Amino acid sequence: MNDRRPELATEQHPLRVVAAILFDGQEVLACRRKLDGAAGGLWEFPGGKIEPGETPAAALIREIREKLDIAILVDDELSTDVTPVLNVSIELICLRARLKGARPIGSSDHDQLLWLRVADLDQLEWAAPYRPAVRRLIAADDSPRPADARVEQSELPATGETVPPLNTSTSWASSPGVRRSMLGNRARDTQPELAVRGILHRMGLRYRVDLRPTPRVRARGDIVFPRRRLVVFIDGCHWHGCPQHYTAPKSNTAYWSAKLAANRERDARTTDVLTELGWTVLRFWTHQDSAEIAEEIRNAVLSDQPTSD
Repeated sequence: MNDRRPELATEQHPLRVVAAILFDGQEVLACRRKLDGAAGGLWEFPGGKIEPGETPAAALIREIREKLDIAILVDDELSTDVTPVLNVSIELICLRARLKGARPIGSSDHDQLLWLRVADLDQLEWAAPYRPAVRRLIAADDSPRPADARVEQSELPATGETVPPLNTSTSWASSPGVRRSMLGNRARDTQPELAVRGILHRMGLRYRVDLRPTPRVRARGDIVFPRRRLVVFIDGCHWHGCPQHYTAPKSNTAYWSAKLAANRERDARTTDVLTELGWTVLRFWTHQDSAEIAEEIRNAVLSDQPTSD
């Protein structure tokens, strides 16, 4: 009688997992893990564990049917990567796949489904085993991405809505004026930031700019005082939903509503994480007076004693 038990996954014996790079046209499906589960809030490609005796393709078809309740066609293998996660190594096999019918409307393991182009995959916060595949997909992507279709570096909408296509013939904006305004949004060195930084410099304060305070967050502070553990964000009224000046676009309303909600959620999560780590977080709107912002920052800096580097 064979009483041999299955081996547990370790660094020497990786846990084998298969995932679908599931295409529908030029868009790929990304799924966010439920917040109350393992890797909650992180994104991944749909799939699951390969059972003993299963081929990766067979396992993927089964997992997609069980979790997304859809049928797929599996094509070729795109990548295989082994990633250590705590005391376990995950061998992730990514297979290219296509829909056989309609898009899924839900998932047993995920709270959000998102279809987006390959070029935008890096705007999501991916679970560690999926990051090599994401980088490889983006590096190999040759689809056009015009300058006027760029998106602020943040999480994309947390919804099953299709992201409006990034192509050279259409714009997401509802009018030429809105489009010009969107094109004027900069990721750093905005006029409000430059004004505040100039005042702080004249006050004799020295700081870092566009700095990620800790690896625990993706957000980069606009003005950072590392020794004081103080970070400043000067948030744009459009992208972050200023209660005084935000005006919802007239087109693609579902997309932009979800986009704004995701940005607000990300901002709150960033603030919470940094606060828990002992950082002082100051947030301002770009419409606020630069001198008043600088004075509040100065007071916060001077009220804290420097910590050791």
